[in-house]
Amino acid sequence: MTNQDTAEKHSAERDPETASEAPNRALQSASDRSLSVQTNDALFRDKLALLALYYPKFLKNALADLSKSRAGDVEAVRSLLSGFVPKKRVASTQASLGCFKAIKTDALHDLSQKNRLRNPQTARGNAGTRAHVTLNTPEGVEWHLAPYVWLHLNFLPSEVSEYLLSDLVDRKDTFKYNMFYLFGNRCQLSHLKLMFSRPDAAYTRLVYNGLDQAKPDPYPESMKLACSILETFVNEEVIPKDTRPRWNSFSPEYTWKTDFCLFNCYKQLHNYLAWHSDRLSHIGPLNYVASLSLGATRVFRLRNFHDKSGPTFHIPLPHNSVLLMRPGCHEVFQHCVESMSKPIALHKSVGSLRFGITARHYFSFFIQNLPKCKCGIGMVLQRSYRNFAPRGQYFWPCENLYQNKNCGSFYWCDFSNVSGHYIADKRVMSTWITPEDREKHEYVRSRAKKQQQDSVGAES
Repeated sequence: MTNQDTAEKHSAERDPETASEAPNRALQSASDRSLSVQTNDALFRDKLALLALYYPKFLKNALADLSKSRAGDVEAVRSLLSGFVPKKRVASTQASLGCFKAIKTDALHDLSQKNRLRNPQTARGNAGTRAHVTLNTPEGVEWHLAPYVWLHLNFLPSEVSEYLLSDLVDRKDTFKYNMFYLFGNRCQLSHLKLMFSRPDAAYTRLVYNGLDQAKPDPYPESMKLACSILETFVNEEVIPKDTRPRWNSFSPEYTWKTDFCLFNCYKQLHNYLAWHSDRLSHIGPLNYVASLSLGATRVFRLRNFHDKSGPTFHIPLPHNSVLLMRPGCHEVFQHCVESMSKPIALHKSVGSLRFGITARHYFSFFIQNLPKCKCGIGMVLQRSYRNFAPRGQYFWPCENLYQNKNCGSFYWCDFSNVSGHYIADKRVMSTWITPEDREKHEYVRSRAKKQQQDSVGAES
C-alpha cells in the first residue's frame, strides 16, 4: 500500500460518506498500477526517447513496436533501420523529442513574442499519454507554468559561473553514485551526487528512505559567492512580490537561505534523474527551491500530479540558468532530467558534462521537531493529491515504508500545532488547495451546500 493509498484509507475512516467509495478506488488503483508496469516502464520510455531522437520522422508507435520486438535493444533497432528512409508523414505533429535537435543556446531568445507565449513547440503522444510542450524561453515558462516555476537565463555574472564550474570540474572525482534501498532492493542512481552546506549551518540529522545521510561537505568559496547572489535575488526580488501563500510559521520575517545544496553531476548523456518531487520533510510545505545549471544544456521535465490529461513540459536548461520552483510547485508537480542520445548544446570548455545545483532552505527546527513513528525516526511529510475528498490535506506516514519496514504509523498534519509535533486532531488539519484545481473546489462547494441543506432540514 502506498502512502497515498494510506491517506485515502484514513480519509474514508474519518469521512463515512466516502468510505463506500474506497474499495472501488483501491481496485482501480491496482489496475492502473498493473497497466503502468506493462506500458509505462521508465527504462522503456527512455529508450523510446532515444530512438525518437535518432528517427524523428518515424511514428512513435512504430518505434515502440520495433523496440518491443528487439527486447528493448536500442542498437538492434538501429541496425534494423539502418539505411531505411521513411516516407513523408501525413500527420503534421512532430515526434516527441525531435524538436530538440535544432536547439542552440544562441537561439533561445530568437522566437517572436507571439510564438514564445502562444505557440510553444508541442508534440502529441499516443492515446492515453500526455502531450509534450517544449518551453524554450523565460516568457514561455511564465505563460504556461506561473506562478509555480520561473526560468532565469545568464543568472550569475559570467566570471562567477565559470569560477564555480571550474571548481566543480576539479572536484568531480569526489562525486559518488548514491546507493540506497527501495522496498528491500539495493538501488543506484544514474547520476553522481554530492551534498554541500555552509560550514556554520545548523546541521541536523537527515534521514531519507529510512536511512541516515552522510554529513555534507563544506561549501567551496565559489559556491559561497553564488549562494550569496541567489539569496539576495530570492529575498529581495522574488519573495516581496510573491502574492501566493507561503509557509513562514517559524519566523515572522521569513528569510530564504541556501544553507544546503545538492550537487548532481551528469558525466554522460545517458545519465538521468528519475521522476520525483522534493521531500517536504526537510523544506516544509509551500517553499522555494532553486536549481542552477552549469555546463551542457539538458532538458528538465515537469508534469502535474492530478491532471493526468495535462501536458508534460520540457524546458531546456542552458549553462548559467536558474529554474526557480516557487511555493506549491512540489505539491503540484513532479520533475525529472531525461537522458539524451545527442547533445542539445555543448559547453565550450566541458562539452557534455553538466552540473545541476539544487539550493534548498532547510528549517532545522522543523526537522528536529518532526513527529516520530513507532520506528523512532522522523516521519515523512506528504500531501494527498489523488482523489477529491482528501486532496490537499497534508499527512505523516512512516519513513521506513521504503525499506519494507512500515510500522503503520499515520497522522494527519496541523502546522499550527508546533508543541504537538505538527500532529492534527480530527477537527483541524492543514490543507492547501491550488486555485487551479477546479474539481476539488467544486467538490468542496457541493459538500458545503449539502451540509447546509442537511442542517436546514434538521432544524425544520
